[in-house]
Amino acid sequence: MTESLKRKLSSDTEENIQPKKNFKGQTPTERTDKTCLVKNLPRSYNSGKIKKLFNNCGVIASLETCDALDRKSRYARLEFTNSSGALAALTKTYKKVGSNEIEVVMLNNCTLWITNFPPNYSSRDLRQMLIKINVTPVQIRLPSRRFNANRRFCYVDLTSEDECDSAVNDLNGKEISGYKLVVKHSDPSERTKRTDAAVIERREVFVRNLQPETLSADHMKEVFNKFGEIERITIPKHSRDSHNACAFIIFQDQIDAEKACTLNGTELDDRVVSVQLSDNKAYLERKEVKELLNSRNFNKINSSITLFPISDKISREQVLDFIVSTCQFSMEDIFKIHLVNDLNGAIVTFHDPQKAARATIVLDRSKFQNRIINVGTISDLKNQRKERESLKETSGENKRHCEEISANETAPKTTEPITNNLIKESPTDSKPVMSNDDFRKMFLGK
Repeated sequence: MTESLKRKLSSDTEENIQPKKNFKGQTPTERTDKTCLVKNLPRSYNSGKIKKLFNNCGVIASLETCDALDRKSRYARLEFTNSSGALAALTKTYKKVGSNEIEVVMLNNCTLWITNFPPNYSSRDLRQMLIKINVTPVQIRLPSRRFNANRRFCYVDLTSEDECDSAVNDLNGKEISGYKLVVKHSDPSERTKRTDAAVIERREVFVRNLQPETLSADHMKEVFNKFGEIERITIPKHSRDSHNACAFIIFQDQIDAEKACTLNGTELDDRVVSVQLSDNKAYLERKEVKELLNSRNFNKINSSITLFPISDKISREQVLDFIVSTCQFSMEDIFKIHLVNDLNGAIVTFHDPQKAARATIVLDRSKFQNRIINVGTISDLKNQRKERESLKETSGENKRHCEEISANETAPKTTEPITNNLIKESPTDSKPVMSNDDFRKMFLGK
């Protein structure tokens, strides 16, 4: 996608027609009803001991632990499969565990929603950022990037509502590496509609090759209003500075957006304009990945390497930092990085095939995010899934084989009468045993 197709969702809008809110909020499943926080646990208490302590309360779906800031005790976050388990856990409060008296509370109003942090930030960076302002992150939840590699937000559970208030006051609006943090209390009831909902619902059209001098929201509304009710018109700031200006127009109805596409190839302000339905950026990136995986272009293949296995919660910026720091490359050496989360890997394309060859040697079997990374070709990335599936099948067969052997070994032994009968029927056992004298008589005739 060209640069003219890309635009930010917040700060780059020059003129807007305010949308009519038609989002129908749905009540999400609140994990807070099933989650409790255990305070003042002894530092010697690991996950196994904590599970044993709360095992009779219900089925524990997940367990996270962390040290208190003073490092004298521990916190544990327990999420049960249902709310009754969390309520049962509350009965453990004031229980003496070791030399500590624990406290168990429901984890209510203790969750932060953080976004717009630097793209190369990992959960470790986020944790350090929070510890620096004297709050305790018990759990950090990053989203999967399997279907959208550009997602960048997280949920953080803290130990109290006061800590949440403190974090919002200290971090919201703070600038880190050119990115202004957004930190809010997580409130499911205030859920808003997705910013890319119109693209997903096929209600947004993208108009290109517009005349910059005559481009305005009012002019666009005048041209496109005949097709249906317009929800919003967005004109990127850079459009006025470019020769080919563009605009994004969101209709209330998908049918109206499709009608607007009939203007594609027609003349507007002495220019032939392009009018098409907008495609989701994530969809376009997946399309690029698919083309790369099936490509037979020698130059592309020769300039690309693959890294695997990589978690689907790692961003392309983290991959970029890893390559640049490990190989001592500059960022300009790398043309593009595609995350292929379906295959638990990434495709890295270089400008120079020699750089790709060097990266293969340097990066192979190196450690990244607590994993040993393999480096190979695009074919290697595709084949590693088949190898994993084959190993699973083989291990399954071996397991069944071991079970059969185990069953045979533990089978009851044959009874004594059967053994005696077999011995009696043996022809060798029916003959008398010969002594040394018998052999002398046989061979020497004595």
